[in-house]
Amino acid sequence: MTDDAEALGIDHRQTKHTVLAELPTATEKARRDAATIAVCEV
Repeated sequence: MTDDAEALGIDHRQTKHTVLAELPTATEKARRDAATIAVCEV
């Protein structure tokens, strides 16, 4: 993951991650099936 972020010019130490279940736009299916996946707006 770090290599991928560096290749894209993203400093992973400066990103803020949110679990999918906390996104207001997440569907009930997403919350049920993948609630703990970390996501980050790019």
